[in-house]
Amino acid sequence: MVTEEKCRLCQKHNLLQKSHIIPEFFYKTLYDKQKYDVLSTSPEQPNRRFPQGIYEKLLCGDCETHLSKYESYARKLLIGGINIDSMRDGDFLFLSEIDYTAFRLFQLSLIWRAGISTHSFFSNVSLGNHEDKIRELILSNNPGLTWQYGCFMIGLLADDVLLTDLIIQPERLKHQGDTVYRFVFGGFVWIYFVSNRTPPIQALRAFLNPAGNIPILMKNIENLKDFETLAVKLFQTSKL
Repeated sequence: MVTEEKCRLCQKHNLLQKSHIIPEFFYKTLYDKQKYDVLSTSPEQPNRRFPQGIYEKLLCGDCETHLSKYESYARKLLIGGINIDSMRDGDFLFLSEIDYTAFRLFQLSLIWRAGISTHSFFSNVSLGNHEDKIRELILSNNPGLTWQYGCFMIGLLADDVLLTDLIIQPERLKHQGDTVYRFVFGGFVWIYFVSNRTPPIQALRAFLNPAGNIPILMKNIENLKDFETLAVKLFQTSKL
């Protein structure tokens, strides 16, 4: 007998699908290598080798389809398939004409899925009362305000090419009293502010804004020795 369970997004009882926490298209270059290492930030959890992406039964079919709209847009934006304006200025890549609603909801869906996951790899992500607030934004197709759960991105380069075959376990950090989550996958560092307070003005300038603009700091991996201070360095730059 097939058992129905409660979907974590719509909260209805239904047959659940296998949901990737980090969307599968980010694993493509890793699949091509047939094996890959996922680096852990916890001494209790050694680095692991996965044959495929991490997934769980979390969502019903309708909600999988709901999230797939955001994933499809993000895949085209980050890998290729849609036209946007871009300008490189020093260490920064400035993107514009981004669909604010689609990409913001994609960003929100990433941290929300990590927060509800029971997999040990995402054990550092615990959203508390923010979990349901983010769920409601996603379910209602509401991108929210720029400062709510804002995310800024850093492109990781190796020989001036995005380092897409590196995944590091998400880590919980503190920045001026606020909780910050750091993810590394798909050639980017994704840094989320999770707080009831409005982030510093410098952080707001680094988030995707409703006009569809976002600055992405581009750095070679060998120059990034301390991820924890990277946010501060980004905020202090005069380019934002």
